[in-house]
Amino acid sequence: MQRQKQFKSLLRSRAKIKLLEAHSPLCGIIVESKNFDGMWSSGLCDSSLKGLPDNEILSIQSRLESLDNVLAVTTKPILMDLDTGGKIEHFRINLRNLDKRDIAGAIIEDKAGYKRNSLYGNVPDQTQESIERFCEKISAGKSVVGNDFTLIARIESLILGQTVDHAM
Repeated sequence: MQRQKQFKSLLRSRAKIKLLEAHSPLCGIIVESKNFDGMWSSGLCDSSLKGLPDNEILSIQSRLESLDNVLAVTTKPILMDLDTGGKIEHFRINLRNLDKRDIAGAIIEDKAGYKRNSLYGNVPDQTQESIERFCEKISAGKSVVGNDFTLIARIESLILGQTVDHAM
């Protein structure tokens, strides 16, 4: 679990970490040869490369196949955007798959219902998961991965037109 340990070390030792989107092995090689700390795998780029909308339509299997090609030519840590994380039961299985590949961590957002890319703002109307439900998902995810796996929660309050107080 070298990548996970590398990422945890970076989080502890630096105020800023530089990640580059790595949607192909070539991007991964660029990360390795330049001054980047690691990589980011976004749902937006993965979907766009396949001509699909960024609304969780792309299967996790397809995303992992692409990511496996990047992992094969790199050594630096990688974070994976899992959008909303999906149903809790699926989220647990998906996190296990990331953990066994030594992916450093995953990021999930607190949107509920139909997921649309955050760049659209609140069009069409999008809603946030309840705090309780989102916390339940995070706890369920943490229960199936090792201690070095990083799970990051992204709050969409500001994108959805809410206040900073609402986000806090």
